[in-house]
Amino acid sequence: MKKGAKIKDFALKVLYGISSGIFWYLLYLYAIPYLIGQAGIPIRGLEEILVFAVVIFVSLEVTVSLLENIVYKFLLNTFVRILGLWLLIRLLNNGVITTRIQYSEGITTITMEFTPIIYLIAVWTFATALLDLVGMISRKYF
Repeated sequence: MKKGAKIKDFALKVLYGISSGIFWYLLYLYAIPYLIGQAGIPIRGLEEILVFAVVIFVSLEVTVSLLENIVYKFLLNTFVRILGLWLLIRLLNNGVITTRIQYSEGITTITMEFTPIIYLIAVWTFATALLDLVGMISRKYF
């Protein structure tokens, strides 16, 4: 492979990793909390993990895109998804969000439980990891 082609291949892998990292960040830590926040209950703590999450997701996905070893790629990719799930669960307070609303006659407490949604997202996360595992095994042995 020529040097120019290697550089182009490397740059494309890095761009793919950056876009993939931003995608997973937007999915786990922006889109899902935004949709849940539309219920009227504010989600606290997003600002605290914003920079950390972007840096971690993008750097891990760039690393995944540059890896040639299928096993390490699978393990790191699965770690990224589980990290996103963990951060989402922490952000949503383990699926139970409570807030106080003050109105003209007093204060009321509202509690909303999102654990079924979190279970669904967890099943989806682990199912995609399992599909990656099956794909890795089929590429290696078939």
